[in-house]
Amino acid sequence: MDTQPASKKILLIAANPAVSSVTGWPVGFWWAELTHPWWAFTEAGSPSTSAAPPAALAADGFSDPEDASGYSAHDLLSLGFKKSAKHMALLADTASIEGVEPADYDAVFVVGGQSPMFTFRGDERLQRLVVAFHEAGKVTGLVCHATCLLLDARTPGGQLLVQGKTWTGFANAEERFADAYVGQRIQPFWIEDEARKLPETHFVVEQLFRPFAVRDGLLVTGQQQYSAPRPRGWSSKPSGAERSPCRSRSSAPATSARPWPPTSRRRAMMSPSPRAAPPATASRGPSPAHPAWRALPLAEAVEAAEVVVLATPFSAHAAVLPPLADRLAGKVVIDCTNPVGPGLSHGLRSERSGSAFVQALLPGARVVKAFSIYGYENFEDPTWAGVPPALLFCGDDAPAKATAADLIRACGFDPVDVGGLAQALHLEHMTLLWIRMVRAGGHSPRLAWAALRGR
Repeated sequence: MDTQPASKKILLIAANPAVSSVTGWPVGFWWAELTHPWWAFTEAGSPSTSAAPPAALAADGFSDPEDASGYSAHDLLSLGFKKSAKHMALLADTASIEGVEPADYDAVFVVGGQSPMFTFRGDERLQRLVVAFHEAGKVTGLVCHATCLLLDARTPGGQLLVQGKTWTGFANAEERFADAYVGQRIQPFWIEDEARKLPETHFVVEQLFRPFAVRDGLLVTGQQQYSAPRPRGWSSKPSGAERSPCRSRSSAPATSARPWPPTSRRRAMMSPSPRAAPPATASRGPSPAHPAWRALPLAEAVEAAEVVVLATPFSAHAAVLPPLADRLAGKVVIDCTNPVGPGLSHGLRSERSGSAFVQALLPGARVVKAFSIYGYENFEDPTWAGVPPALLFCGDDAPAKATAADLIRACGFDPVDVGGLAQALHLEHMTLLWIRMVRAGGHSPRLAWAALRGR
């Protein structure tokens, strides 16, 4: 599948057609996960060659823009590819992976689809080839269901290729959506479930069907078909771990504008880069406005902290938190964030809370949901005549909740413990109610709830 000459040459690998043992349907590669990367690589000046285990290629029906289901009717790039005899001939000329030498290529990209779920697991030849690319210092990319290959692929030393790495793949939320769309179970297993069983690896996902890719060293993984068409990072050697930004709306309306209450402890403002800190706190020394505050690089601030207050945009979590998972183990993490989707809907479709997402990224942390049900106005000046406003919070760790309650009380609020972290989803809905009432409904931003306790 060669195109114009260029300095980089990329091997695209697509799955053989198969028959699903779950649905009985024919399955194959996913059109968008082949055509979009091919186009991106070609536009970047990198010729591509396609290969597969020995068999003719065939695509999943649901990925076909001409399929009667209309599931992929929006995919005009794949439609154009299909209508071009010149481009379809590239697929007809697909070679076998037999005899492929990593030395002949600069990178490999493994296309997803439904077939990989039935043909990639147990295919030791393909696993060895992908590992060989990685071991040879070549950029190694997989997208969507093709990442199931990483559940088994091992280095010559016997360890999993993903050991110590952060990666992504088709998410449970997306599997549930697909099952609901067709009215039955589709896949024999779910990649997210299996990945989370593996030791010493970080599997992360974003909101369903949002562009999301993770680069960790030479390994580059994409969550689903919308994560595939990005040339950046595939055609050159990456120098470190990087996560692409998530293109979804998020909000943390409870951002505190008031300094934390006076204590004997130092406070640090952390940022992924010291250069990203606000000008007033950009130095490593005290802030002129608040001498107890210091601006520090993220890892350094976390290392010294007893309590970490998470107030980043929700969409940043998957990029920022996994590298800090070990440092945050055992620490109290107060989650002030809220996933907000289109039309002020819940950003995770109410399938799980944002705090549950945070806890999954930080399995050893003691996560508490707090400071999240109001806008900044109430945190800037939480004073009311006679009755302090209620601040609801939840978590699974009792000592961590006690710490959060002390902070809530010191900030002038009435702490109301609503139970375990499973209650966080309800608090996030409460936040959405406040946003709708105040930002869209015309109520005063000084709107707050009060807890009236009877005997």
